[in-house]
This record gives sequence, C-alpha cells and structure tokens, in this order.
Amino acid sequence: MKNEPKLFFALLLAGGILILIGGLFELFVAAYAPHLVGMLISNSTLRRSVRLPVDIANNSTAAAQLISQIQASASIEGVIGLICGIGLSALSFYIRGSASEKRKKLSAVAVALGIASFLGGSGFFLGLILSIIGGILAFVYAEEAPQAPAPAVSETQQHAKRRRRKSR
Repeated sequence: MKNEPKLFFALLLAGGILILIGGLFELFVAAYAPHLVGMLISNSTLRRSVRLPVDIANNSTAAAQLISQIQASASIEGVIGLICGIGLSALSFYIRGSASEKRKKLSAVAVALGIASFLGGSGFFLGLILSIIGGILAFVYAEEAPQAPAPAVSETQQHAKRRRRKSR
C-alpha cells in the first residue's frame, strides 16, 4: 500500500468536489430564482440583452412560470449534483484502500456516478472529465502481487546437479 499511486484518488476526489460545488451552485440558483428574475424585470438594459419568448415585465403569470421552471430544474440538478459529488468523494477513499477485485467494482460505480453527474450540472464539466478519468485509472491499476521467495535448494540437490553436469 505504501507505493500505491495517488493519481486516481486525486482525480476522483477533485472531480467529486467539483461536482459537489456545481450541485451547490444549482441549489443556490433555485433558492434565489425569484430575485434573479426580479433583477431581470427591473433592469431594462439587462432585459433587452436577454431574449425571452414572453415579455415578463408586463406579464406576471409568465414571470411566475419562469420562476417555477428555474426552481424546479435547478433543484433537481442540484440534488443530483450533491448525490454524485458526495458519492464520488466517498468512493475515492474506499477505492484507495480496497483490494484489487473490489477496486474494479467500485471504480466502475465511480465512472457511472461521473456520467450520471452530467444530469446534475457535471461540476462545470471539468468534474465530469476528472471523475471519469480517475475511475478508469483506478480500474486499470493493477496491484503488484507480492512475489514468493524462490525455494531454497538443499546441498544434496546442488550436489546432484553438479554430478549431472559432470557426467554429460
């Protein structure tokens, strides 16, 4: 364990943290959606630069629908990001300390969580890439099996080998 490479652990942990931060950002957007839409309505310059299919400044129903859609999608993406981020961060520690066969199974789960994080914002896309690369590296990492010491050759066996060589 002391010569174990730490690259897959670092990549999985960094990917999990980025996905976790992305999930928190999505939840922040969901929580402050009414304020963000309110700023969009009150700022005429901002309202002209953002093209919306409906004029939300003059239509309160459209503004309410926009707020509810932002809150619903950002909440779902935030929860997915939190689950994937926490799962990947925890898996990175489990994979680091596990045996070879268990490591392969856990790294496959880590790659699946990394791909699933795509539904939840994917940690600014960098978290998705880091978690997939880290999971693949953990999957292909092969532990060096301890080599058995060579069997000791007794003196009588050595003497017999010498006799055979001389007789040839």
